[in-house]
Amino acid sequence: MTNWIAANIVSWVFSVNRQFINIEGGKAQFTFVTGANGVSTPTLFLDKLFPGTYIDCSILLAVLIAIGMYYFINKTTIGFELKACGYNKNAAEYAGMNQKRNIVLSMVISGGLAAAGACFYYLNGHIELSWNTYSALPADGFNGIPVALLAGNNPIGVIFSSLLLRFLDKSGTNLAGFTGFNEYVSDLIIALIMYFAGFSKLIHDLLAKKKKTFAAQEASAENKETVAAGKGEKS
Repeated sequence: MTNWIAANIVSWVFSVNRQFINIEGGKAQFTFVTGANGVSTPTLFLDKLFPGTYIDCSILLAVLIAIGMYYFINKTTIGFELKACGYNKNAAEYAGMNQKRNIVLSMVISGGLAAAGACFYYLNGHIELSWNTYSALPADGFNGIPVALLAGNNPIGVIFSSLLLRFLDKSGTNLAGFTGFNEYVSDLIIALIMYFAGFSKLIHDLLAKKKKTFAAQEASAENKETVAAGKGEKS
């Protein structure tokens, strides 16, 4: 619900400020690309290294953010508390952690990361922003869910899983352009990868639970044998 509220607020801001609208070239209700105003993200000569692409320094910044998040989550006290609340908020609260603060903090951090991703995307000098979001929400934000799932919620893994899924998505477009095959074949491949990733996680959790149960049964049997042996010695 808050996604729709935010989307409608953005739509309202752009609708009442008509100077943002670019209707040149037969287009309607699109904002100007940042390159037209000279405020686009620097390319750092990456466009020369990868000709024909819209690449800029945002990819380097995204990698640095992922590395920073890995350090924050795994090497700091606050990151440890966030992980603890994620695993079991009741146990974290029993250990003296402020679960409400950590839940809000995790939402703030995730919202900031999403905002950073949107900034990197739309500050590129070639990307136009459609301000009318009443009909549907953009899928770019939701694509982060399968990326995180495939990476196992590891910030370093997100770097590689996002590249993989982007390559697959782009290859589907090229497949349709050069061979005539349906571009949604790549979506099917991505969906299969997601299902297999989800099933592997499910199987891993089930095996871990089974192993834990088996270990508990063995420990209980050993305790019973110890008690029985003690009673035998006394008799």
